[in-house]
Amino acid sequence: MAFSGHPQVVEFFRLVDNNSSVSNNSSLAAAFSRVFARLPHNLFNENRSSGSHGGSSSLIGGGISGNAAINTETFTNSNVQLKLCPTRLATMGTMSDIRALEHQTIKVPYEILNKKFRMAQKNIDREASHVQSSIAELEKMVNQSKDMIADADKDGNDNGNVSNDDHEPVTIGRINELLVGVVNKLSVLKRKSIESITDEINAANVCKRRLDHLKEYYIMNSKQQHQQQQQQQQQLQNNHQQSEPSSTPHAPLLSSSSAPIITNEMDDPVIAQWKRKRMDRMLVDHCLRAGYYETAIQLAECSDIENLTNIDIFLVCKDIESSLARNETARCLAWCHENKSKLRKIKSTLEFSLRQQEFIELIRSEQRVEAVRYAQKYFSNLEDLGGISISNDLLRVMGLLAFQSTTHVEPYKSLFDLNRWQQLIQQFRQENFKLYQLTNASIFSITLQAGLSSLKTPQCYRKDGNRNNECPVCSEGLNKLASSLPCAHCSQSRLVCFITGEPMNENNQPLMLPNGYVYGEKSLRKMADENDGKVTCPRTNESFNFKAIEKVYVM
Repeated sequence: MAFSGHPQVVEFFRLVDNNSSVSNNSSLAAAFSRVFARLPHNLFNENRSSGSHGGSSSLIGGGISGNAAINTETFTNSNVQLKLCPTRLATMGTMSDIRALEHQTIKVPYEILNKKFRMAQKNIDREASHVQSSIAELEKMVNQSKDMIADADKDGNDNGNVSNDDHEPVTIGRINELLVGVVNKLSVLKRKSIESITDEINAANVCKRRLDHLKEYYIMNSKQQHQQQQQQQQQLQNNHQQSEPSSTPHAPLLSSSSAPIITNEMDDPVIAQWKRKRMDRMLVDHCLRAGYYETAIQLAECSDIENLTNIDIFLVCKDIESSLARNETARCLAWCHENKSKLRKIKSTLEFSLRQQEFIELIRSEQRVEAVRYAQKYFSNLEDLGGISISNDLLRVMGLLAFQSTTHVEPYKSLFDLNRWQQLIQQFRQENFKLYQLTNASIFSITLQAGLSSLKTPQCYRKDGNRNNECPVCSEGLNKLASSLPCAHCSQSRLVCFITGEPMNENNQPLMLPNGYVYGEKSLRKMADENDGKVTCPRTNESFNFKAIEKVYVM
């Protein structure tokens, strides 16, 4: 996990876990919320733009603050915008959002359902074969009885019990015993079928609940995007009507006041509540991976998202890891047997590693004869241990028979190392993630890194302390977390006036003061008009004549 080892993040979750509260550290939680507020658009839209820290930071589809500028790459030409169909693009963005962030939300219950189906099929087939064998035995006994009765009629020998030298005696008690056995096996078949089908239905219901939860966001977002499209079309019609009396031969350029309205998703309380649940699900998953199980359970209960999280999977993982930490392999071997077919498909060597460790422990305890017998029993068929070539590892392990546990000869010294139990825990964790197709790092960690990277600029690390208070990366805690992340890659940069927060373009040309700082023409002209042709740099408090200002041309 990328951030689980960072001291501030570890301390944050440790405080929450010790206080048994999920509502503390409101400032850090608020900063996290600001990072995630527009994260899907930053992640899954190729055209991105970022403002300098001189003004308000802007994001695709809206800004951190209310005066954030609109993405110029998307809305530079209103005619092109109409051809692109905003609703369809928004729908594609929503689906990309769900595919990237919610893959494990659906994949885990699907894998569980698939597992339940295979187990149900095996159980029913096994019990059905038992019933068939009992019925076949009963039919054999009945046919045998008929043959013996027919033979007895020929000999005139019928004295209640039918017997023959070539057949086992057939009695009413024996027939009754077989009938009772068939009935019992049918009862077991019925019970196992009901249990298996019930488990399948429960697993399917979990999938359905999660699909319904994701469908809610898709429907709400589609409705909102439809309203947004109508507002944009109405705005464009109004702009067109206003421009008709003008003699200007070309369409007016879009400015921050005449640009199409972009509805902020967070303005809708329903969507905001849904995203709050998604944030809580991400935090639950991250806490589970970091080992804060009580915190994760409390957060899931408070947010009513128990059915939307994978707590059960991680609790099973916790039990197995605890047993491995106690140098016990039985629980993990049972898990391997339970998921044998899936582990073979992913070419897992976990079972071989466990058998290898048991062999090592036998040698460590000076039970070398038992170790040889153990090797003959479990190492004879390598196909059952993963289906891949592990002969070299097996040769090294068998070489331990010639060494003491205190040897300093490599690689045998490493094989006797007790840290191998921690390696087994890590291997089990990786195999468990592969089994359910979980990412190695939590979605929270991945998304937080992507969000911070999409907002990070060199201005966030200025030594003069002049940073944007509205930028999450400039905050003290997140600034340290983002120090090792790359800066945002912008295909088209924008200059933003430090004074007004408005973009600097052909309508607000950038002007440079003699001290080298650049501001928008509108703000400097307004300042000069109010101060008799004098402008004052807000950063250095130096005053200059307006005539000393030079234009800046961006290539």
